[in-house]
Amino acid sequence: MLFSVFPPILSPRSFAFLTEVGAALETSNRLYASALRRGSSGSGLDQALVYAEQEQLQRYVNLHQAQRPHQWAHTRSELNAFLNEHYAGSIFCRWWAGMGSLSRILRKVRKHVGGELDFANEYHRISIGLKLIEYIRREDAAAGCRTPGP
Repeated sequence: MLFSVFPPILSPRSFAFLTEVGAALETSNRLYASALRRGSSGSGLDQALVYAEQEQLQRYVNLHQAQRPHQWAHTRSELNAFLNEHYAGSIFCRWWAGMGSLSRILRKVRKHVGGELDFANEYHRISIGLKLIEYIRREDAAAGCRTPGP
């Protein structure tokens, strides 16, 4: 849900960062999920995946900061503006499918962490991931309770 919004509102540099890290995380997530399936399920698996993914992403962020500090500063600033609804494009995102829910989730996470979100902060990203999963599980459960119409 989050990445589907970024292309139209982020600079090519920030979008390239997200694309690169997204591809790396997808590959490792598949391997990690496959290994975890044998021992965990449900919320335990969800949490394990979020923590593992964000730990890997933090290593990537640290490397990016060290190797490309100017590019990283721009990318971080742009991502933080989006996460904190300071980015001009984030105003329009509220009308896109699913973005109203994402805005509410991000507001809840900002309240939980006691301030603005920082993409470079692993704890903030973990909090976002867990809230997104909580929302998705709640929506799935609600959809399961609905009966199809005639």
